[in-house]
Amino acid sequence: MSADIPGIRRFEAVLLTALFVILISLPFFKQVISAEPDTEAVEGRLPNTRPKISLNKGLHDFPTNFESYYNDHFGFRSALLRIGGYIGVKYANVSLSPDVIIGKEGWLFLRSGQTLENYRGGPVFNNVDLELWKRSLERRQQWLAQRGIKFLFVVAPDKQTVYREFMPDKYSRLHDPSPAQQLVDYLNAHSSVNVLPLLGPLVKAKASGGERLYFRHDTHWNTMGAYVGYHEIIERLHEWFPDLKPKERSEFQVVMDYRKGDLARMIGMPDYSAGNEPTLIPLVAIKTSSTPLKVEGTDLPARWNFITQAPDIANKTKVVMIHDSYTWLLSPFLSADLSQITYLFRFQDDEKFEKILAKVVQMEKPDVFIEERVERYLLVPPPDEKIIFGGNDH
Repeated sequence: MSADIPGIRRFEAVLLTALFVILISLPFFKQVISAEPDTEAVEGRLPNTRPKISLNKGLHDFPTNFESYYNDHFGFRSALLRIGGYIGVKYANVSLSPDVIIGKEGWLFLRSGQTLENYRGGPVFNNVDLELWKRSLERRQQWLAQRGIKFLFVVAPDKQTVYREFMPDKYSRLHDPSPAQQLVDYLNAHSSVNVLPLLGPLVKAKASGGERLYFRHDTHWNTMGAYVGYHEIIERLHEWFPDLKPKERSEFQVVMDYRKGDLARMIGMPDYSAGNEPTLIPLVAIKTSSTPLKVEGTDLPARWNFITQAPDIANKTKVVMIHDSYTWLLSPFLSADLSQITYLFRFQDDEKFEKILAKVVQMEKPDVFIEERVERYLLVPPPDEKIIFGGNDH
């Protein structure tokens, strides 16, 4: 028997080596035979593309760029991310993404940019930043007023501001008020800008209604939260246009709608707790139409830049609204109450965007101009107030 042991061991070594080679080769063959699921659909971002070799520009960045490309197209990447994400969330309370925080009771929160710093109360605005915000918004309001257009500045709170009880205890508050509240208080005390903070109404609705206002695995409010924002906006517009009145909750029914969360997608688990979510639908549907927003010399994505019209409603109020992703669920409510509303997605804060914005206002000639920002987009002051539309003869 002892004479056979070396042979058996050699056989085992060969077998193990063959299995090892097969296993490490599987991702490569999977990548060649069948592409990985679309990165944009799974993780909400575009995949890195294959870098081109350029002798003129040198090869210094090629290794890094190729590694990024290969990492996004690695065979079984999506399956491995799902497994790793599940183990991390379920057993280790750890996120695979540095941009996602695992909260209490399975809640997920955004961490990217300065979102976490904003939640904790820092960095705090200094007087220079607050004054820059004030002058920029006042310049916008003045330019609009010269054309007979009302201006409303809407501040939507981040999810962790409303549901801070589900944030991990280690992320305690460092300062109060938050930068967003600092700005709101400063504008109310030192400016004529019409500012509408939605934090108070959302906290009140959360306490009184018992309904969840934000998705547990998404950065955004759900339709319950969006309804609160809609109600407050129309109530404020009612002060200028008495015919405008918000619909009450009794005019809506709750239906279940399938939903996936963007934060779950970011940790490689797009189906994590995906399922039916309560959604508000009007009992009496208002006929609306939607067309892409076209601006000469620009190519605006139709998904975020569009015009809705409700020809059968009595009021004829026209609105132009610059917005972020929080308006995605807000827009159906507003579009059903306003004769016409033009939605323009804020893609950057610079003179180019301001010129496009000025063109849209001059083209549509609205009664009201609404600027909506979620609080995490307030941390960086706007560009020099001189380039806000109207500043350079836009």
